[in-house]
Amino acid sequence: VLKFEPSYLRFMNYIVYFAFGGKAYQNELLFSILSYFKFHKADENQIIIYSDSTDFFKKKLPQSIIYIELSNDEITNWKGKHNFVHRVKVKVIEDVVSKYEGNFLYLDSDTYFTKNCSEIFNNINSNAIYFDKCEGKLIDNKGGIARKMKAFLKNESEFMIPSLNESIKIDSDFTVWNAGVIGFNSSYSNQLKMVEELVDELYSKNQLFVMEQ
Repeated sequence: VLKFEPSYLRFMNYIVYFAFGGKAYQNELLFSILSYFKFHKADENQIIIYSDSTDFFKKKLPQSIIYIELSNDEITNWKGKHNFVHRVKVKVIEDVVSKYEGNFLYLDSDTYFTKNCSEIFNNINSNAIYFDKCEGKLIDNKGGIARKMKAFLKNESEFMIPSLNESIKIDSDFTVWNAGVIGFNSSYSNQLKMVEELVDELYSKNQLFVMEQ
């Protein structure tokens, strides 16, 4: 007996990329997508590329890909008043969930596929959240960036989130996750504004280049 899932329960799977700047980033993203097609059919998931150079990709990749062209002014605006380049990642994710509903897998351009990702999307559809990798507790990290972050949090640990009208506490005991991969479904989309606000609050007080993590 065949069972058909109601259309409103069928989530679309989206793989989201963002790349801007020189040829090195374009080629990174191109390699990542070509590695994707080694393990996936063209219509298996929907790829979306945010870029300031979409013509470069259109000449080399399947027509099924959705392109969202970003102007220099838009990218500058998404960097925010502190000109934080990784803030653009947050804005890309906010924008894509405002346009589409389903399961999302955001990938930095320097990632690549080694197998089919259907298991990841199945788990995301069941409300799992994915990041690139766990980097452990900040307090246990001996690196230079971690030392700067621990010194910062020693002096200040409460950060205001305007949309919540309250502050949240962060200390050196928190677990750091690398954000080169971010997987989630639409049920979490209402938290993205808080992410943006927290990134702005943190970066305004300590301009570390990994602050979006």
